[in-house]
Amino acid sequence: MNRDQGVSTFRLAGELALTVVGVLIAIRVATRVPFLQPYSSTLSVLLFLGVPIWWQRTQPSLDLGIDIWHRPGYDFKIFMIVSSIVFPIYVMGSFFYHSLIAKNAYLTSLHLGLNQPVDWQLIWSLPPGIPKTILTQFLAVGLPEEFFYRGYLQTRLEQSFGQRWSCFGVRFGVGALLATVIFALGHSLVVFRWWHIFIVFPGFFFAWLRLKTGTVLAGSLFHAACNLLSFFLANLIRLTPITDG
Repeated sequence: MNRDQGVSTFRLAGELALTVVGVLIAIRVATRVPFLQPYSSTLSVLLFLGVPIWWQRTQPSLDLGIDIWHRPGYDFKIFMIVSSIVFPIYVMGSFFYHSLIAKNAYLTSLHLGLNQPVDWQLIWSLPPGIPKTILTQFLAVGLPEEFFYRGYLQTRLEQSFGQRWSCFGVRFGVGALLATVIFALGHSLVVFRWWHIFIVFPGFFFAWLRLKTGTVLAGSLFHAACNLLSFFLANLIRLTPITDG
């Protein structure tokens, strides 16, 4: 590495560290300060969308993947193909995991904080406010987060590290992997949950969709759909303690 490359890498590391940590700390503070809590979701959206746009003003060549109306039909098709492959596997895995919780005392304690046997059952009812939830997950969660993590962060890292590998016809590099890990860990910086590390798995698909389509539309749709499916399964599969008598 020559001196110019070293300086460039140092500047990139400083830019990304300042941006990612700064944004996530601001969101964390907003979720904990009482008078800011009602506005924390709005603040998150503004930061995830506004900060990359601000950086683009200093780097006009930075492609944030915001041109979602370029070929939305293609993006939607790719989203549907990936969803049709991933979601059935996820649903089966969710049923299997909940059956394990019901049989394993350690998983019961880890997942529910209970030290007694549990059983699981299916409750066939839809959660309330579905239309609002769908819009919220896409406009306030999926799109802003994909714009920040994949449109900005992943793009900057891929520009720096290059694309050395290929997956199903899509070139990617260390940058996409790093962005995926940062995306997962970023959730815990705001609110810690032991299972956040597993967010890397859908994160890989978000990264691939960004690179495959060139925009953040397909990834935003898939991101929102993943959250919606998780909410639906949480409402469908109920774990209840088994009481004597």
